[in-house]
Parts: sequence; C-alpha cells; structure tokens
Amino acid sequence: MKYAYAAVFQKNEDGSHSVSYPDLPSCSARGDSLETARENAKLALTKYIGDLRSQRKNIPKASSLYNIKVGPDKFVGLISIEIT
Repeated sequence: MKYAYAAVFQKNEDGSHSVSYPDLPSCSARGDSLETARENAKLALTKYIGDLRSQRKNIPKASSLYNIKVGPDKFVGLISIEIT
C-alpha cells in the first residue's frame, strides 16, 4: 500500500536538517544534509506506519500540501512510501 504525507523541512543552525510530519506528531527525522534528512524521514515514516498497521491502529489521513502553513525558514514537501 502506498502512503504519502506532507513533511516540513527546516535547516538547523548547525547546518543539519530536521523533518516533521504535521499529521503524525511523534514522527520526525533529521540528517546532516537535506538528502540524508529526506531519506531518514522516509525510514521514520515507514516505521511509524508499519507500527500502526501491526498494532491495527487507525492510520491518520494525510493533509493537503496546500493546507500546511510554514514560516520563511521552512518548506513543505511530500514524502511517499510503499509498504507491502
């Protein structure tokens, strides 16, 4: 099954990047580079959704990218995964 969630990216003072999911408050990731943060965010999302599925819990609906408002030091992107 495919899942896609809006992710908020932010560059940190130390040059690393953080990623959070507004629809999944306890799911987040970071990385030394933007690409590493993005890959870590995919892994975190895969684990988060996989845990929900294995516990037979409801999986939150994803918000539209256009409904996520962020400040000037952040941007919104879409992270998609596929879990079989």
